Amino acid sequence: MANMTFPGPICRSRHPTDINDGTLALVASSPPCPIGVTLIKSTQTPVPQTSSCLYVEPVLNGTLSVPDTIFNRLRASNGVAKLSPTSLLSAHQWRYGSPTNAIKQIITIDGQDITVIRPPDNVIQQNNLPTINQLTEALRAIPKKQRRHTATVNLSPAANPSSRPGHVIAGEGGADDIVLYPVTGIQSQNNFDYRVMHESGHNYQSSIWNSAQSVAAWSTAITSDGNSPSPYAQTGTGEDFCEFYVLFVASRNTHCAVRLKALYPARWQLMTDYFQR
Repeated sequence: MANMTFPGPICRSRHPTDINDGTLALVASSPPCPIGVTLIKSTQTPVPQTSSCLYVEPVLNGTLSVPDTIFNRLRASNGVAKLSPTSLLSAHQWRYGSPTNAIKQIITIDGQDITVIRPPDNVIQQNNLPTINQLTEALRAIPKKQRRHTATVNLSPAANPSSRPGHVIAGEGGADDIVLYPVTGIQSQNNFDYRVMHESGHNYQSSIWNSAQSVAAWSTAITSDGNSPSPYAQTGTGEDFCEFYVLFVASRNTHCAVRLKALYPARWQLMTDYFQR
């Protein structure tokens, strides 16, 4: 398991069929998760909710659910991707499991090359992993500056050994690498958009959390804000960062940013500072 620049959690996205942990939606057509009670402090001026911004509201159960229209808008602001020819890797050793034949391919977006190692298409389908086109579109939704911290994506045919009934680990991120693991149930483009963006947050996180002080600053912001984006955000400082990162990317430069900033003023300021570096 790759190390972070500063010691911290490598993301483990657990599949929502088994546990509602706030890391991905089950299918694109699922109804929105219940909206949690917001905990705006009395010293803050409440900002009215609007129906188009419900995705930024804290949830008490289930997962964050970012609409497809937002991921499509994010993709439209980035360049068209190019795929390299494929090359065969014989007896490739995955992070876990036995060596198998694999396929290597390069995705180029906005001048950045991202190396993808994946099993053959039939294995992709059997394990509900993203196709190369689905993965490409998910990577295109990530802002260019933040995407540059992801250099490789591995689509593992072997499950994470820490997975068990009720606790299926769907992905990990850290040290410029994303690993996606098999899950149960057919996945949509929205599933992969959300999961890949969340995992990319860990790679971005490792580029800015380079001291105990930087991690402590985010912990202080969590306490100050009082709200939590999702149940999964409450499992660790790093997961809170990535859940808020998804919401920040989704809402910035839109009218929904006003609501997100009202819910999470301290986190908003820190993330804004990070994005301006």
